[in-house]
Amino acid sequence: MNTIAITPELEAQCKAWAEENDSVEMRKRQMKCAAGYIRRANSAMTDDLRKAYLAKALEILESNQ
Repeated sequence: MNTIAITPELEAQCKAWAEENDSVEMRKRQMKCAAGYIRRANSAMTDDLRKAYLAKALEILESNQ
């Protein structure tokens, strides 16, 4: 399984995409960002790290509604 490295640049892109508009393409990009965080959470070594990744994914998903 491939995972996406959550870099500060990727996080900034996710936020920029979310702020640009609510188009279908933007929503798809947000979902990809959230999926990346969820994949990272699944492979996290500690519960704290897992919770942090899941919190980020949830934040993105909630803003996607």
